[in-house]
Amino acid sequence: MPLNDDEAQPPHLFIDHNDFMPDEMIDEFQSIINYKNLVVSVNKRKTTLYASAEWFIPTAIVLYISKPYFESFLREMGKDHYQLLKKGIKHLWSKARSIPVKYVVSGKKKVSQSNPYSLHFTIQTTGENSIFFKFMFEKNLNDDAFEETLQQIMKFLINFHDENLNSETIEALSKNTPLFGRVVLLTYDVKQKQFIILDPKEKEQASQSNAFRINDTEQ
Repeated sequence: MPLNDDEAQPPHLFIDHNDFMPDEMIDEFQSIINYKNLVVSVNKRKTTLYASAEWFIPTAIVLYISKPYFESFLREMGKDHYQLLKKGIKHLWSKARSIPVKYVVSGKKKVSQSNPYSLHFTIQTTGENSIFFKFMFEKNLNDDAFEETLQQIMKFLINFHDENLNSETIEALSKNTPLFGRVVLLTYDVKQKQFIILDPKEKEQASQSNAFRINDTEQ
């Protein structure tokens, strides 16, 4: 299993998964993304009772992509590992989505059956000033739609860390971003070809003022 437990170096990738997700699936992901000098850490968490609103409950698998992955590792390795990471993520998604996920929440908070976003998988990464981006995937994405969504997320993250975002994106993130515990919730709308900055208080009203696109001229 290509897991690097070198505590001296922060991980490039951190996989946090619920204990009902098969270890074999996580091992397969690691085998796909394995690469020289890549540091990967894995945590298996026990199923527990949650007191959070549904969009803040950890999905069954959370993939954290660290700043060092983009700012050092990827720049050194080029696009070779970028393609491996996308391949590994697509493998995780295809395997994980077939496994039933059910959460138990406390108090009046409930996981809505109409929630359009998957409880199986999210991608998270650190932004500026200790802000976290959490990318949520629509639950009924087919393979092509998932690949497009993933491509756009990775394009956003590469441009963010290269300080190469377009002015439309910067304006949307700076002016229209609702913060909840320093988390920015994002999803990609395949039909509209744009990102939506989500506000849990307005679930039924995804404001177009909170939308932005990544230009084709960006990487």
